[in-house]
Amino acid sequence: MRTENLFLSTAAVLLTLSCSAQTPTEPEFRSILGRWVTQRFDLGPSASYEHHLTFSPFRRFASEVRNYGSYPGQGPEEFSGYSRVEGTYNIDGNRLRFSPKRLVWWDLFYGKNSPTQTIEPYPYGSLFDDARSEIVGDRLTLRYVSYPSDAPVETTLELIRAFRE
Repeated sequence: MRTENLFLSTAAVLLTLSCSAQTPTEPEFRSILGRWVTQRFDLGPSASYEHHLTFSPFRRFASEVRNYGSYPGQGPEEFSGYSRVEGTYNIDGNRLRFSPKRLVWWDLFYGKNSPTQTIEPYPYGSLFDDARSEIVGDRLTLRYVSYPSDAPVETTLELIRAFRE
């Protein structure tokens, strides 16, 4: 009986140490953990989208764009679909580096009961090129390079904290 208790105690200590050693403890990692959301951006008469950016412990992220009211007959608050990029991230000062691993998406166009689609590995190269981040209070400003017409464009994304991890 004592051997079992010793084994369980040792296993619990090792598990705790291994988890704490992998969890980012630097201030820049702790401050960014959680979900961040943009305002809604108009796409047309009733269509809009919003961007969700989630930073989890163990340096994982999810960048999700949610669409609303995109199809005929839909109201402006009705969900139309999403695309989510998942991967890992790293912080070096104010630089934020994203390493996308996969793309997950669903669209009402294919039917309410259509399956979620997953593409792995991520097929589009990088995400948020040359990103710089700044957190002031509950506001995250992300400055990065995008390529809307194959030419680099300085882009800014403003997000508000939705919850802390």
